[in-house]
Amino acid sequence: MSVYEVLVIGGGVAGLAAAEHLARHGADVRCVEAGASPGGVTSTRELSGFLFEQGPFNVLCRAPEFGALLQELAGELRVSPVDPTRGARRFVLQGGRLHPVPTRLGALLRSPLIGVGGALRAGAGLALSARPPAGLERGATVDEVARRRFGPRIADNLVSALTVGVFGVESDELEARTALPFLGDLDDGGRSPLVGLVKRRRAARHATDQTPKPRGMLSFEGGLGALPRALARRLGLRFTGATPIAQLRRASDRWRATTADGDVLEARRVVLAVGARATAALVAPLPGGGDALAAELRAVEHASLTVVNLGFCADAFAAPLEGYGFLVARSDRDEPALGVLYASSVFPAQAPAGHVSLRVFFGGTRHPALAAAPEAQLTEAALDVLRRLAGLRAGPAGSPVAVDIARWPGAVPIYHPGHGARVARVRALEARQPGLALAGTYLDGVSVNDCVARGVRVARRILAEQQP
Repeated sequence: MSVYEVLVIGGGVAGLAAAEHLARHGADVRCVEAGASPGGVTSTRELSGFLFEQGPFNVLCRAPEFGALLQELAGELRVSPVDPTRGARRFVLQGGRLHPVPTRLGALLRSPLIGVGGALRAGAGLALSARPPAGLERGATVDEVARRRFGPRIADNLVSALTVGVFGVESDELEARTALPFLGDLDDGGRSPLVGLVKRRRAARHATDQTPKPRGMLSFEGGLGALPRALARRLGLRFTGATPIAQLRRASDRWRATTADGDVLEARRVVLAVGARATAALVAPLPGGGDALAAELRAVEHASLTVVNLGFCADAFAAPLEGYGFLVARSDRDEPALGVLYASSVFPAQAPAGHVSLRVFFGGTRHPALAAAPEAQLTEAALDVLRRLAGLRAGPAGSPVAVDIARWPGAVPIYHPGHGARVARVRALEARQPGLALAGTYLDGVSVNDCVARGVRVARRILAEQQP
């Protein structure tokens, strides 16, 4: 039997970030992961010279905790920013055609996605106050906020594509404040969103932490999987893969975790950095409200996503691929794909010289059955999308030289309206279990940035509780 100060169960990004922060500040910590390698869904596969992201494709550096971690890892993790000359333009599939997302006023007024009427409606929504209607105590959806603030053109053509691209979920299924907090903040109190934006900018200018940090969208040399690998290297023997936990019990002032092989790990504090269902299975037998906590976690619905990564010779396309890729608006929801990313246009190192790579993703709440479709069907569906919308040549000239399919069944929590209230109940029940801390994506964010921030904050709380 091994005894530790802190046991972190789950070696995804949140668990690794928590464990690394604890170890760096002198805590006796052990991190165990059910999978063979660190990172969970954040993993990168090398195949035939391509770097294929299995889960997340990039990360947007927003949280100060993430920026500080990048500074800490600067000597062992090289940041790859977006290629601004090739990966900046974005497109939306609307009305069967790809339209560039406008970034300048003139283009916005001419764009079929928005137009003059849509731009005027959005401008009025930004400038004027608009209180939410009565009866939204459950939490306004992203669609409700976007429609009320910016009008139907932006809600239907841009915001609907955004939420499907990020969460695999329609905008009218997501609570604004938990899924897109910045949108909830802009809508707060019925005030003008411009007032909120001005206040946020002022707060950013007067922030005490002025350490230079990477800005915008980024990845790493070797892909996003380089981040969890770097954190695991930092932990050394304090990280163990292929170690699923079968049982968790409270014994006096310690927690006792039993692995699937029957080994026992004891710790004064436990961090559960695994999914809602795995957490529910572990906490359900706990006295003092474990069953109620498990019931709340089991009530969180999840979406399944499947990523089809494809590598081609560059001349397989009729014209060079430029831009970030495209997402699919609500009007074209019959399109089988949720979106296509031009991976090597954004990060050129993800394909060998003379080649390009793309990723097509399927499933979500639009087409849940497609996430589980056979590989041959998914590959052909992806090729069909690329022939119709990205200029892939027909016949042998457009055949891929590398194919990689990554399935993530039930991996993305859906923040339905009322999710914020559920999280508050979960936190109250968590507090009834001394020494237990939760750090799963079902709480407050699914991005790599969110996971790092959540893990570090849990670690800081544990360190603060240990002070005299």
